[in-house]
Amino acid sequence: MRGFLIVFMLLFAAPSQAVTLNEMIGQMVLVGFDGKDIQTRSVKGLLADIKASKVGGVLFLGHNVGTAQEMLRLTVAIEAASPYKTFVTIDQEGGYVARMKPENGAPRLPSAKQMTILSPQAAHDKYYETALFLRGSGFNVNFGPVVDLEINKDNPIIAKLERSYGTDTKNVSEYAFMFVDAHHRAGMLTSLKHFPGHGSSAGDSHKGFVDISKTWNEIELVPFKNMIGWKAADMVMVAHVFLDSMSDDGKVPTSLSRKAITDVLRGQLGYDGVVVSDDMAMGAIANEFTAKVAIIKAINAGTDIVMMSSNLKIKGSLGSWVHGVISQAVANKQISKQTIVDAYTRIQKLKNRLP
Repeated sequence: MRGFLIVFMLLFAAPSQAVTLNEMIGQMVLVGFDGKDIQTRSVKGLLADIKASKVGGVLFLGHNVGTAQEMLRLTVAIEAASPYKTFVTIDQEGGYVARMKPENGAPRLPSAKQMTILSPQAAHDKYYETALFLRGSGFNVNFGPVVDLEINKDNPIIAKLERSYGTDTKNVSEYAFMFVDAHHRAGMLTSLKHFPGHGSSAGDSHKGFVDISKTWNEIELVPFKNMIGWKAADMVMVAHVFLDSMSDDGKVPTSLSRKAITDVLRGQLGYDGVVVSDDMAMGAIANEFTAKVAIIKAINAGTDIVMMSSNLKIKGSLGSWVHGVISQAVANKQISKQTIVDAYTRIQKLKNRLP
């Protein structure tokens, strides 16, 4: 036992001392915030949580985007708040899903569907331009590319928003690889989404429960498998969709299901990297589960990073609250310490790739 502790301390050394369980849990927390200025109360609370090692990642949404100067002040303050590298994340897919607009100084980026009109190399050039801009603005993770297949042309959240590269798995994989490679060359990380595929759904998981059991096809796994095989999967984001063949018990969405994440994504597809949840504030989760239950289920299913943009039901800091939920679950033996150690190890391995 004593030997294990020594090895543990050597393996997980923080910059000044051995890492604690609470610090490891903090690396699993990625949260949103209000405001766009470092003087905002929410931002001050966020920075305090990062400094206390309760938060390891930050999500920027549209309401956080200010002037170029405001953005850089914010991202610099976030990076400076912790001895750890912090994931500073944004959704900048292109087209309809782009938090930073040309009026914020961002390059105009076509949607995934529009990108397929261009050659793969021309698409790579466009993505590289955006990735350089994001990196220069202080971001280190862009939540893309979407590798969902455009199976349902009336899909309100994928097809209608032109977020898919199409139906051909080779084409989807090739353009997604261009997205990832361009970001890597700019010093940024990415996340494939939305496992196991959101492209055949008829509903929007932002709004509520979405069942894909009758529409999903195993071919939707192919782009994920390709990207994993090509070493182009920094993270995989899991969708809040219900698929009966990947549900643990009852109506459990894939994002909370061990069958989906541990058995299929890690086991069947051989993925050994970081798994990040889609936003736990989305209707598919918030309307069906309490936030505490959802967080515990997600981590036990194999999720490494829990993302939550907001929770109006709690008082005080969101990051502290999510951290507290996980900490209490470990204390109550609802989540094993080994699960936390495994997640922390994967996260640090990925963060070590950042410049």
